[in-house]
Amino acid sequence: MKKTKLKMLQGRVEPICRSELAQILGVSYGHTYKLELQGRVPHHMKIGNRSLWQPSVLRKWLEDQERAAALTTKELRCCA
Repeated sequence: MKKTKLKMLQGRVEPICRSELAQILGVSYGHTYKLELQGRVPHHMKIGNRSLWQPSVLRKWLEDQERAAALTTKELRCCA
């Protein structure tokens, strides 16, 4: 059974590293840099040379993304 993005973050408190972010989003490690440069992922914290994301911030962002996608889908069905 495929885990949903939000379920992957459920109960998580320790910071998320870039490779985990890539896995959660279903993109390549390198693509996370592109998303970051485009401002399409939440801001991260830098510790040494590592980029880390707070799970609570990612959870909220993913919820917002899912809500926006649902509204867009609803609008498309309405206007078709």
